[in-house]
Amino acid sequence: MTTQGAGPVGQLLRIDAHQYPPFMRTMFHDTYEFTGQPSPPADADEGTLYGHALTFLDRLIEKAHARRLDRPRNRLEAQSVVYMLRSTVKP
Repeated sequence: MTTQGAGPVGQLLRIDAHQYPPFMRTMFHDTYEFTGQPSPPADADEGTLYGHALTFLDRLIEKAHARRLDRPRNRLEAQSVVYMLRSTVKP
């Protein structure tokens, strides 16, 4: 499931990809498992899934900054970390 369609999440992506990055449910689901973070409910709609992913990205940014790391600076950069983690877990 991607958010690059015409739905509300896809529209946010077109507004500002740094704040509203593209989203693939499987990438985030695997990363939630790997990091021990809770997954959204199995019956969650697209908006709930995306909101959950954005919260996860915000936490990732906060934790990086708490460790005095300069990056990720925004959600799009944080999403790159999610993709990297996912490729490490499931190559």
